Amino acid sequence: MGGRLALVLMGIALAVIGGGIFLMNKAGSNPSPAILGAETPGSTETAQRGKYADAPLTPTGGFNVSERLESGINLIPVAAEVAEQLHDPESEPLEDLFIIEELIGYHLRMFDSVPGGGENADIMRHMTGGNERRVALISPDHPAINESGELVDRWGTPFHFHQLSRRKLDVRSAGPDKELWSEDDVIIEGEDDEGGFEG
Repeated sequence: MGGRLALVLMGIALAVIGGGIFLMNKAGSNPSPAILGAETPGSTETAQRGKYADAPLTPTGGFNVSERLESGINLIPVAAEVAEQLHDPESEPLEDLFIIEELIGYHLRMFDSVPGGGENADIMRHMTGGNERRVALISPDHPAINESGELVDRWGTPFHFHQLSRRKLDVRSAGPDKELWSEDDVIIEGEDDEGGFEG
């Protein structure tokens, strides 16, 4: 009887120890959700950077915030890095629109909408930290933002923004002639009749 009781107690002890090891292994194999553009501690997984990336929503929309500006605005590094590629002389003007599309995608992840306001300066105010979360996707002192707070194309003309819906925004550059709606306007080919970037 004593031997049987000892075996039962040993079995219980092994089950408790084994369960603890299982829980430890399970915790190690189930890392916290990946933060967009940043390695997650204890994980080899990284959320994919790119438009409409599927990062979990957090108070900052699933983005890693590691840079706080003097104004108290939190700059999203991965978005700021993308924005720094605007007006790259080694890229085509069309690439600037793809960069803006990616930034709009980040905004959709954070706010479930495109930046509103209608006018270029209103949209940039929101994108540079003038929003309820005090987070910026573009640095307020970005060289592509003019003195009026507008995001300009590489010829110095403000981009034209037209909000088509809560999740759709039309963006175009006036091109080298600096005149909107002319033949050299820069737009993304393959847009539908309404145009715009949609999430």
